[in-house]
Amino acid sequence: MVAITLCAAPNARRPDVERHQLLDALWATAERGDRLEHVFAQVGSGRIDVVVFVMADNPHQAARAAERIHRRALLRSPVLSGWHITAVRGPDAR
Repeated sequence: MVAITLCAAPNARRPDVERHQLLDALWATAERGDRLEHVFAQVGSGRIDVVVFVMADNPHQAARAAERIHRRALLRSPVLSGWHITAVRGPDAR
């Protein structure tokens, strides 16, 4: 399990993103090698909290895979233009 927080920049094209738009973008950019299993998201104004489950050998690999998926979605999805990752937390984070 990896928790990722996304925030919209002040100049973001769409500071409010609907949950289904984010989920669609993440699933569309996930690659087979990412081993994505589940995605949950809570969307607020200018902030999105996401929890992803990926199959990985260790927490570090899980965090790297989850971050890769999010970075691809941020680059490829027009609805996420101006959004960025502000935190990546794995199961061993305190």
